[in-house]
Amino acid sequence: VFLIPEISNPYYTETYRGIHSVAEKQGYATLIYEATDLDAAVRQMLMRDADGVVIDAFYGKRSKEALAREGIPFVQTNAPATLTSDESSIRVDVYGATLELLRYLRSMGHQSIGIIDTYIRNGAIDERERAFRAYGAEEGISDPKRFIVRSVEPQEKYSGGYTGMRELIRRRVGVTATICHNDLVAVGAIAGARSLGLEVPRDLSIAGFDNARFSQYTTPPLTTVNIPTVKQGEIAAKMLIDLIDAPSEPRYSVQLQTELIVRESIARLEN
Repeated sequence: VFLIPEISNPYYTETYRGIHSVAEKQGYATLIYEATDLDAAVRQMLMRDADGVVIDAFYGKRSKEALAREGIPFVQTNAPATLTSDESSIRVDVYGATLELLRYLRSMGHQSIGIIDTYIRNGAIDERERAFRAYGAEEGISDPKRFIVRSVEPQEKYSGGYTGMRELIRRRVGVTATICHNDLVAVGAIAGARSLGLEVPRDLSIAGFDNARFSQYTTPPLTTVNIPTVKQGEIAAKMLIDLIDAPSEPRYSVQLQTELIVRESIARLEN
């Protein structure tokens, strides 16, 4: 079972593609489960006699405790690179990827950069905002919180980017570029900017995260950070099958390499 917070997000469906491709070859049936009620989800897995679970880091400590209490093997995906536990996990260096993106924006002449994230706290958001604060310290930016908008949307949707961008512009902090939680949010942010008469990238540059397949077809094509989601799913499935076959073997982690994908949504600012 792949336990996720939002089935409409291509990040999760692409990860599931990888899980399914490996598990099917090993004779396992797979199920993707969108869970808002974690306790109900665990009950469903027990009723279905699930052999194991791949769980997104979005759910945090409580979900892992619930699975461990019921003796269900699990592997965590999308875990922060700073995770110190000995659980089986696939980690993504969101901190390093965000710093790389921030420094790229700076090289393009952008000094005032905003962040649009979701209000639900998780490891990826904490790491992105930690990188933003570190960058702010490098650049002498006072009060970086002014440049961070946490969308009121409970999930990672277009509408969160739309309302988040309008809020960031309303604050009048002078942003010339914005990094969004993911590519869905970035598309919403582009629409939010246009609703206020701003064109991307002429008036405002916008970058996403994840490199969803649609991001190369947006207008303009979206600069983003590639996270190899299908590969993440393949690794997660292999790790989980290893846990099922040999539960006493040591747990281990794998860190995915990210890549900055430069397209056309970032403009170079002239001094």
